[in-house]
Amino acid sequence: MIPLALLGCTGPGPTPATPVDTDTEVPSSTPTADTAAPAPEAPTLLSPAEALDLDPAPDVLHVSLVAAPHTWDGVDGYAYNNQVPGPTLRARVGDTLVVDLDNQLGMPTSIHWHGVDVPFAMDGAGWQVSPVGAGETFTYTFTLEQAGTFWYHPHFDTEHQVDLGLYGVLIVEDPAEPVVDSELVVVFDGPAEVAASEDDPTVDPTPTTWLVNGLREPAWRPNAGETVRVRMLNASNAGYVALDDVRVIARDRGLLGAPDAAVVLAPGDRA
Repeated sequence: MIPLALLGCTGPGPTPATPVDTDTEVPSSTPTADTAAPAPEAPTLLSPAEALDLDPAPDVLHVSLVAAPHTWDGVDGYAYNNQVPGPTLRARVGDTLVVDLDNQLGMPTSIHWHGVDVPFAMDGAGWQVSPVGAGETFTYTFTLEQAGTFWYHPHFDTEHQVDLGLYGVLIVEDPAEPVVDSELVVVFDGPAEVAASEDDPTVDPTPTTWLVNGLREPAWRPNAGETVRVRMLNASNAGYVALDDVRVIARDRGLLGAPDAAVVLAPGDRA
C-alpha cells in the first residue's frame, strides 16, 4: 500500500545531520568531522511528455512510437521514444488514433490498448494476431469511442517488456469533464519488478518502494488554491496503490456518478 503523501507535497528529504562535536582538549592535529553534506533535493514530479501529433486535422491524433533499448533507473531496459513512461497520447471521443510502431527492440513486440474497444486486428494480443517483428513497423488505427484514462503496453512477452519500461497513458477526453486549473498524469511502478524482469525466482517483485513517473520519491507541490486533476495508472504487476483523503471523480472508463473519498488501484487500474 502507498500513502497519498507519495503523490504530492512530499518534503525535500531528511533534515541534514548535525555536525559531529569535537573535544577542545584533543590536539589540534587530530582531524575533526566535516559538516554533513545536505541531503539531495527530491526530483520534481512532472507529467510524462505528450506525443507529437503528426496530423494537423483536429479529429486525428497521429503519433510515432519507437520501441528500443533504453537505460533507466540504473537498469538496461526498454522505452517508447526514449522515455519511461512512454509519451502520453491525448485525444477526444470520436477522434481517429493512428500510431506508427517502429520495433527496434531486437525481438517481437506489439501494442495492446488496455481498456479500449478496438477492432480485432488492432488489439495487439500475441495469441490473436502476429506480433511486430524485430526491425519491422506496423500502423495501428481505430476510432476512440469511449472516454477515460487508458494505457498502452505490449501484449507479447508482456511481463518482461512492460516491467522493463514499455508502457504509457492514453487519455480520451470527455466533453462533460469538469474544468480544472491543471492536470497531472502519474504512473506507479515497482523497481523490484524491473530487477525481477528476467524471471529470477529469488526476487520478490511485490513493490516495497515505488517509482512514480520513473522517479524515486519525487516531490509535487500544487499552487495554493489551484484545482488539479490527477490521472493515475498502476503499471506494476504485483502491487496495490491505496489512496485516501482524495476526491475520486473517475475510474478506468470514465466519470463516476458521484465522487469517492478513497481509491485502491490494482495492477493495471486507472483513476
